[in-house]
Amino acid sequence: MKWLTGWLVTLVLLVSTSYAQPPEKSFHAPPLLEQPFHRGPEVGKAKGTEKSLEWLKEEFPEKYEKLMQLKEEKPHKFRMQAMRLRKGLGMLNRLKKEDPKAYEMSKELFRLEEEVRELAENYKKAETLQQRDEIKNEIQEILDEAFNLKLTLGKRRLQNLEGKLAELQEFLRNRKEHKEEIITRRLEELLKEEEEYLKW
Repeated sequence: MKWLTGWLVTLVLLVSTSYAQPPEKSFHAPPLLEQPFHRGPEVGKAKGTEKSLEWLKEEFPEKYEKLMQLKEEKPHKFRMQAMRLRKGLGMLNRLKKEDPKAYEMSKELFRLEEEVRELAENYKKAETLQQRDEIKNEIQEILDEAFNLKLTLGKRRLQNLEGKLAELQEFLRNRKEHKEEIITRRLEELLKEEEEYLKW
C-alpha cells in the first residue's frame, strides 16, 4: 500500500509542475514544434466508412460498384475491405492538402494494389496451369511498378523531412544565439507588476 501512495504522490507532483509555468512566447517555433500532435475529430466507424465510400465512388467508380456488390453478396469481406479503405483514407486526405503530387502518386499506388488483389483472387480460381502462369506474370509486372512508385514516394517524404529538419535546426540555432535576450524577457514577464488601473 505504501508503494501505491508514493506513486500517487509522485504523479501529482509531476502534473502540478508541468502546469506551474506558462509557455514562453518570445520566439515562434517552426511548424514542426509549434503545432501540437492532433489526431483530428473522433468519428464513428460508420461515419468513417461512409466518407471512405464517397471518396471511392468519386475517384474509382468501378471499384465502388464492385464493393457495393460485395456488400450484398459477402458482407464479411465487404467489412474487411471497408476497414482497410477507411484506414488508408486519412493519410490520403492529408496528402491531398499538403502535397497534391504525392496524393496523385498514392492514388495510383492504391489502384495498383487493388488490381493485384483482384488478380490474386483470379489466380486462385484459375483452372489451368497456363492461366495461372499468365496471371502470375501480370502480377509480377504490377508489383514491379508499384515497388518503384513506393520508392519514389519514400524519396519525396525524405525530402520533406529534410526540409523540416533544416527549419528546426535554424530555429534552435537562433534560440541559442538569443539565449540572454530570451531569459531576460522571460524574467521581466515573471516579475512585472501591473498597475492597478491597467487591470480589467
